[in-house]
Amino acid sequence: MPLPGLDDRMTLSEASLALGVHPFDLIRVLVALGAFPPDLRLNAEEVERVRTLGGLERWWEPDSQGEAVRRSDPIAARGIARGMCVQLIEHGLLEPTSTRLDNIFRGLDSDAQAVARAVLHALVQEGFLRTFNTPSGVNVTIASQHGENVLKIASGDAFPRALALLWQR
Repeated sequence: MPLPGLDDRMTLSEASLALGVHPFDLIRVLVALGAFPPDLRLNAEEVERVRTLGGLERWWEPDSQGEAVRRSDPIAARGIARGMCVQLIEHGLLEPTSTRLDNIFRGLDSDAQAVARAVLHALVQEGFLRTFNTPSGVNVTIASQHGENVLKIASGDAFPRALALLWQR
């Protein structure tokens, strides 16, 4: 029989699933927030606090603009690229503003995440996005000199070569 009050608490693995992050990333966020639970369990309120303070967002919701763009494009990889750029713009992520890198993938199925990782790599390679480490994980931002280029990708007007190669194979 569980102790009173403990049956509603989640293990770190359960909390990780609820947040859509790897358990290691949850631990990293908890340590960065100074909120590591001594009993390795969190209640629902604590999980929501970690989500909010840790900047853990689920971008690919059915009603999001990025998801609408993704679904409307007849070429899946191009739709993901355009949708990702829409999300970055909608979240106001022009340098120096940034977000956790894993927010870009949260809400996509595993196949779409693989494509999104390739898109991200191409955008970083082209210099359109920058990534950097923070105490709670890797962050991403739109490079300040490439804001217009990211807008062009989002609208489908222009694509850098490294990105277009993903769907021209």
